[in-house]
Amino acid sequence: MKRIFSSSAISLLAALVSYLILVVISRNFEPLVVGKYLYLVSISIFFLLSIDLVAEQCSTHFARKFNIHIEVLTYNLLLIRLFLAIVLMTVLILIETVFDWNKLSGLFYFLIPLLYISPVFEFHRKNHIYATLLLFERAVFLSFLFLLVMHDLKDIPEYIFVSLMLSTFLSFLCQLILIRRFDIKRSYRFCGFVLLKTYVLLYLPVFLIGILQATYGHFNRWVIESHFGLEEFAKASIGLSIVNLFFIIQKQIDKHFRQEIFENHSRTHSNKKVVYNYLVFFTVPLIFVIATTFVVGDIFILYVFGENWIGVSEYLKILIFSIIPVSIIRLTDIFVITHGLGRKTLNINISMFVLFLIISFIYIDYFDAITFCVAVLCIQGLHALLQSAYVVMKVKKIDIKL
Repeated sequence: MKRIFSSSAISLLAALVSYLILVVISRNFEPLVVGKYLYLVSISIFFLLSIDLVAEQCSTHFARKFNIHIEVLTYNLLLIRLFLAIVLMTVLILIETVFDWNKLSGLFYFLIPLLYISPVFEFHRKNHIYATLLLFERAVFLSFLFLLVMHDLKDIPEYIFVSLMLSTFLSFLCQLILIRRFDIKRSYRFCGFVLLKTYVLLYLPVFLIGILQATYGHFNRWVIESHFGLEEFAKASIGLSIVNLFFIIQKQIDKHFRQEIFENHSRTHSNKKVVYNYLVFFTVPLIFVIATTFVVGDIFILYVFGENWIGVSEYLKILIFSIIPVSIIRLTDIFVITHGLGRKTLNINISMFVLFLIISFIYIDYFDAITFCVAVLCIQGLHALLQSAYVVMKVKKIDIKL
């Protein structure tokens, strides 16, 4: 637990710096610049997710299962991600050229994180070092933003994009330098098509689940932008960005619990203890966070972001509730990977995605932006309930067989 609290504390600092970044951008840059930045952040996260090959969630599990060095696997997956990134960027450039659609101009600046090698840190139980690097990355980006504000370079969004790219590239270089201190297998050989094919087939359902779950965090914002305009999109994005501060901490906590569950997947008592610790030390305290946000949300937004963004508080009071279903879904996702339940769980995710599409494209005219967010939150809660019920039932059956 000491390691969890250590990396979580560092992640909390990183979350606070991310919050300061959001404040600096929203208070000092033009609303259209803020909107474009948040739009590209949302697009880039989904872009990276679509070519990530669920490396962060699954590569350590695969390395243990097939007794392969995590560094070798990470290197091979990185080559595949780079190839996919080149293909997708080429397609996007062609789309922009043919259809004269420039909404994605600037996306390239956001793609350095596809080079990150977090599974190596996770496998070697060095999550606190990786969390420190992310803190460093955000601190550097914040410093660049202060320089832009001081020199009155606030009207051109590309200055923000370049600052972000430089900070993420420095973070990547530090990752390469620091892993040299680990006791690792320094091999850059090719795994072989058979092994990589096994990886893809084994975790394809998990990959599809990740894409579908992105509905809640990204597709809903794009629906808001297309139906209610860029200003409402910016408000919703700021609200969700504040909520995402908790997800930064969540990711670090997941890294610890993921390894515990992977290593003890056949020990029922150990897994029960892990789940108990997860719920008690992370999920339950989120109730207090929700209550606090709901009470002081208006004052918080007015004081921190100013009168121009007071509408953000309406979104924040709704979106903050999502941290509990997300916490439960992410915990059950670990068991889905561990026990190979991806194909069955995929059906639940597809059902929730179809429900989201029905609301987004058939009944969207009956909603305003806030009501739409409430509807998405209800789908998210139903998703968490169905998936957790299914996983508990299946894991119990597996434990009985063992």
